[in-house]
Amino acid sequence: MNRRSLLFTSTAAVVTFCAVIRAAAWELISKDQADAVNSKPTEREALPSQDSRAPVIKVESPNIDNPVKTPVSIRLRFTPQPGATIDPKSFQAKYGWFDITKQIVANAKVDATGLTADNAQIPPGRYRVTLQVADTSGHVGKKVIEFTVVAS
Repeated sequence: MNRRSLLFTSTAAVVTFCAVIRAAAWELISKDQADAVNSKPTEREALPSQDSRAPVIKVESPNIDNPVKTPVSIRLRFTPQPGATIDPKSFQAKYGWFDITKQIVANAKVDATGLTADNAQIPPGRYRVTLQVADTSGHVGKKVIEFTVVAS
């Protein structure tokens, strides 16, 4: 095998391996978590009152006004108020009493501008997730999102 063929074959193998890794689905909310939250009547958390100095969390994708099909790509935008920056390590996500932050952070890119995650698996059902992020001034922005997942 000559050098050019070896280099081409090696490059193709690396590109294929990276594509497979990126395409792997991951479990955002397990069926057990969904069943547990749905089986117990819980007091609905009041919508957070938004501090006018707090960062804003915007869901760019998916469109949660319509039923969502799984696997889903998630895009959140974090916008700090003037003079502050987002602390990406402050990001938190809760589903019912489950803290799902680690599942998300392990499979997402989180930075001061937002969060990007692809191929999240979520069982069909209705969901209410609380998102939170803080800025360097100590202000905390929260957003409660409600969405429905349907089988694809």
